Amino acid sequence: MRKRILIASALASSTVAYTPATATVATIAIYNQVVTGSTMRWVRAPSGVGGQLYTISSSGSTTPGAASVDFSFLKPVLAALGPVASKLTLTATSSVAATPVASFLAQTPVNGSFAFTYAGAAPLTVGFTTYNTGANLLSGTFTNATIVGGTGGTSGSFSASTGAGSIIALASDFLDFSGATNFDFSIGFNAMTSPFGVTNAQKALNSFRGATGGSFGSDSATVTATIPEPASWALMVTGFGGLGVALRRRRKQVVTA
Repeated sequence: MRKRILIASALASSTVAYTPATATVATIAIYNQVVTGSTMRWVRAPSGVGGQLYTISSSGSTTPGAASVDFSFLKPVLAALGPVASKLTLTATSSVAATPVASFLAQTPVNGSFAFTYAGAAPLTVGFTTYNTGANLLSGTFTNATIVGGTGGTSGSFSASTGAGSIIALASDFLDFSGATNFDFSIGFNAMTSPFGVTNAQKALNSFRGATGGSFGSDSATVTATIPEPASWALMVTGFGGLGVALRRRRKQVVTA
């Protein structure tokens, strides 16, 4: 049922969009590309079965590279950072034929990894913690993901969920996933350069490029930055206030003397 929901969501929109996570898995982050054209490419394998999915640095690139994207945390505290300039690298492979599902085509299983790294020039500060360029915003590995789209269409999705049998592991310099057991992600393809379909007897998914945007979810994610508690903030403010009073009194005493 979840895969059918993802299919419908991907095909219903003509713009890059992401699919919200399930009720048990909260969406923790989203991304959207900041460049015009394609940021991801699927290349059919020379053998005619399966292929490789990877990010590209520019719409016309023919080799794997890092795509420029805006990455946003949805977790409280981190959400205040807003869209963060980052680089997305993703690479994944599949070695089986695409499977027809009604009027759709599904390429599964797809296994691989991804990483969002901070690409801004200025450090990011969260509470008392500072993150520099190159920090790991979010990265992960996955198995049993699925590429799916309507036959002959120019949009589709790439998704995985532990609830649907995928194995997903996430890591981040900003979030701790040690208590998490369920994850998912959904990446939408739009403005694909080739119609979604197969043309050979082996039913290998045709090569295509597309614009992307997506979401990532987890059932548990704790902010790792050192964040002062409200009581600590109050104590600090009181301390600064007292220090100011003491300094003013000292200046007054010096002037009087």
